[in-house]
Amino acid sequence: MHTYGEPIAGTREEKIRKIEQLPDDLERVVAGPTDAQLDTPYRSGGSLTLLRPLQLRLAAAFRNARPEDWSRAARHPDWGRLTLEEFLNEYAWHGHHHLEQIAGLKQSMAS
Repeated sequence: MHTYGEPIAGTREEKIRKIEQLPDDLERVVAGPTDAQLDTPYRSGGSLTLLRPLQLRLAAAFRNARPEDWSRAARHPDWGRLTLEEFLNEYAWHGHHHLEQIAGLKQSMAS
């Protein structure tokens, strides 16, 4: 398995809450942008509008997983073969990694 980030500490429920909280965290980070910040593309086609329902659906799917599901694996097109447990960790890390990138970009542009 290819791991992008460090393992996220915490229980499954804490990781699921991180996924659910990401849209609110992103809205807080991007609130009150300057004109220059608004003109800075992060990713073409990116949309916070689509992020919230995606995060909520993923959180619901994780919460509804049965104990035996956590060891089942599937192939992710970019991350390779992952168990559900590994996917939860990667996805929780991935979203907050982007949050930190955006917050850092906003901060660097404010100075």
